[in-house]
Amino acid sequence: MTPHDQAASEGPIHQMAAALSARLQLLFPPSKFHHELLPAPLTAQVLASFVASVRTPFVGLAFLGLKGDEKSTRAWRGGVRWGLYLLTYNPKSRARLLGDAQAPGLAQMVHVAVAQLHGLVLTHTPPAPAPAVKLGDIGIVDADNLDGANWAKDGQALASMTLEVKHGFEAPNPDELASIVSTWRFPGRAEDAAGNTTTLEGANP
Repeated sequence: MTPHDQAASEGPIHQMAAALSARLQLLFPPSKFHHELLPAPLTAQVLASFVASVRTPFVGLAFLGLKGDEKSTRAWRGGVRWGLYLLTYNPKSRARLLGDAQAPGLAQMVHVAVAQLHGLVLTHTPPAPAPAVKLGDIGIVDADNLDGANWAKDGQALASMTLEVKHGFEAPNPDELASIVSTWRFPGRAEDAAGNTTTLEGANP
């Protein structure tokens, strides 16, 4: 791992994605539920293409953006927003909501997510001996049972939830900033802070 890669992987959004994904996999075991990080926003066209092939029951997580606190001063503080998408399938309409022996119902999945995520203190655990870092408290902003008329296959039901993690972004110290900006990597090239470009081995110039 290069210094740039390491610095980027330690950013709060990266840390939240990893911590939220780990928590969701505890609540919805990967042996039973399919998990993915998703693009955002999920338009009707994207949903239609996506749910046509995804395995159910499904748990998806997407980064939605930032909502600043009006009281923020020099350092940004506010809510980091995430979309949680819960998809299930059942040919019986009652069982799509309430569940049966074939698959969990949408109501069960929403209940678990709300009860186990709202109020949770989200933490990042770096490699030892560094201590765990508090990322923020999770709040459930809203939860919607989405109308699937424009995207769903028969028998599918999808709920969308917005999570908000309260967090403050601190300016990096000079050493961290240098490691972040020293090398930006693109396919086939590496560019340093001075604008010098190097073609990577085996890549087209």
